[in-house]
Amino acid sequence: GILSERFTHSMADYDYGLRLARVGCSLWLASGFHGVCPLHDPALSVLNKKRPFFARLRSLQRPNVWAPAGEWAYFVRCHGGPLWPLLWLKVQLRGCCPALWLWWSQRELS
Repeated sequence: GILSERFTHSMADYDYGLRLARVGCSLWLASGFHGVCPLHDPALSVLNKKRPFFARLRSLQRPNVWAPAGEWAYFVRCHGGPLWPLLWLKVQLRGCCPALWLWWSQRELS
């Protein structure tokens, strides 16, 4: 296949596009819509402070909600440029201490 087996959901699309660009392929975007997905309810967002904290923590484990920490760590190592170690450390925090990461992420949005 064309998608990396290292990813379970949307990160594979980003990885594929970045790998194509790296080897000099041109990337094309089709106009219009070519698929339809139901809209995500913003009230169910991982970063919605009104949602119960532990419900948001559980959502971090769902690959269709948030990229799994291990996959994101691999992605930033491959595509993060010279700052990838800092991005990698941040994702390690999410993997090891999701409650602390969630608190920190919400602090950055305020």
